Amino acid sequence: MYLWSTYGQYLLAGWPMSAIAKSMGISPSTAWRWVKPCRALMAKEFPELYHWWSARQDRTNLEPPAHIAAQAQAFLSGLELLLTTQQAVCSKCGSPHMQRIDERRPDFRCPSCWTTVSLLHGTLLSRLGHPEHWLGFAQGLINGESVVDQQRRTGLCAPSCRRWQIRFTRMLEQQGHKELIQWITWLRSRRVKEVSDFVRGGGLLKTVAGSRYSAESKRRFAAPPKHSRKRKNVS
Repeated sequence: MYLWSTYGQYLLAGWPMSAIAKSMGISPSTAWRWVKPCRALMAKEFPELYHWWSARQDRTNLEPPAHIAAQAQAFLSGLELLLTTQQAVCSKCGSPHMQRIDERRPDFRCPSCWTTVSLLHGTLLSRLGHPEHWLGFAQGLINGESVVDQQRRTGLCAPSCRRWQIRFTRMLEQQGHKELIQWITWLRSRRVKEVSDFVRGGGLLKTVAGSRYSAESKRRFAAPPKHSRKRKNVS
């Protein structure tokens, strides 16, 4: 019984059963056996808490608390502003009348001294491709989507999606959104459990392999088929 309060804290925090068992020094089967009575007790004694927690634990509602929602909106709004801004100041002559030269990326050219400036230079996004997917990827990250989910969303390969997860998470850290990162970690663990339960119940997941962009590039740059030449009969 002396472990129950600790178990309840881990359960509310959304820890996976394997992590709870390892941290508490109990068997995974024991950790799983305690879930049902704990949920029943919470539903009886703390119905409002259970309603809020179970909806997010079971991923039927991904809406975050108000202060975390504010952090998410600030991050998404800042990213959107960076991608759509039409204003930049020349780093060489100081002119505020730079002209945007790329529709997808915030790249500018100064009409006075012809200096080119990228607002992504020196940031974590400077060498990241496909900016048309950044906002959608960031929203999927906030929703706790897995790498495979992000592959389906963007069409990128798994290594690229993992790299993007690291970059965007580091951006959240730089902007001080610690609670949002914890929220994302929790939702991602819930997504892992959701997929595991689906597969354990006999469900089949559609596999995602490779990147549709690499496939398009291969088709675009593929060598044209060789046509066999027929010899003419010389009489």
